[in-house]
Amino acid sequence: MISEEDGDCDNPDSDYCAEIIIGYPVFSIPEKKKIELKINKFVTNEMLIPIFDGNVVNSFNDLVNSFFDEYRQFKTDISDSYQEWFIDRSATVKFFNNDFISLAFSESTYLGGAHPNSYTMFAVLDLKSGSSITLEDIFIDGYKPILNGIAEKEFRKLKEIGKHESLDEAGFWFDDNKFSINDNFALSDEGLTLYYNNYEITAYANGPTELVIPLSKISELIKEGGILVEFMKQ
Repeated sequence: MISEEDGDCDNPDSDYCAEIIIGYPVFSIPEKKKIELKINKFVTNEMLIPIFDGNVVNSFNDLVNSFFDEYRQFKTDISDSYQEWFIDRSATVKFFNNDFISLAFSESTYLGGAHPNSYTMFAVLDLKSGSSITLEDIFIDGYKPILNGIAEKEFRKLKEIGKHESLDEAGFWFDDNKFSINDNFALSDEGLTLYYNNYEITAYANGPTELVIPLSKISELIKEGGILVEFMKQ
C-alpha cells in the first residue's frame, strides 16, 4: 500500500492538498514461479498506467511524483483555486479458483472539474499460463449475437426496461440503439459479469452498470476445452 500527501491535508481550512493512494496484491505461487512473475508483472503494469497524458512512468515513485508535480503546477497557475486533488487506485481479487483469477482494477479521482471520476476494468488470467483470457477463449465461434441477446434480456431486467421499449428513450447509448456486450468482463461463481463505466452507455448521473449473466444461461456457448468447462461441472 502506498499512501502519500502533499500539502496540509489534515487542516479542513487548507486550500492546498493532494493525496494519492495505491493498493494492489502481490501473488505467490511457489510451485509456478514463472507464472507468478508473469501475473505480478501484469498487475504492476496496470497499476503504473500514467495518470496524465505525456507522462513517462517507470516506477511507483514516478507515478506519485508526476501526480504531485501536476498539482503543484496547477496551484502555481491558478493560485486562488481551492481544489483538493486525490487519486485512489487499487487492484483486488474478485474471484479465483485453480484455473483462473478475476481481478478488478479500480480508480477514483478528482483532478478538478465538476465532479470526481471513477472507473473499473476487469481482467481474467489463466493460472496455468499467466495469460489474459478473452471472450473468444471462453465461447464458441459465432457466440456474440447469441450472447448479445441473452445479455440484453438480463440488462432490461436489471434496468426495468420493457421488452419493446427503446434503449435510447430509456437513457442508454448503444450504437444504432442496439444493445451490445463489451469486453470488460470478469468470471466468478455468480456468472459472467460485464462492467460498463461512467459515460460508456449512459449519463454520469446514472452511474456505472454491473451486469451479471448466470453461467447456466450461457452454458450452450461455452467452448469445449475452454477455461469454463471443468468449472461448470462443479
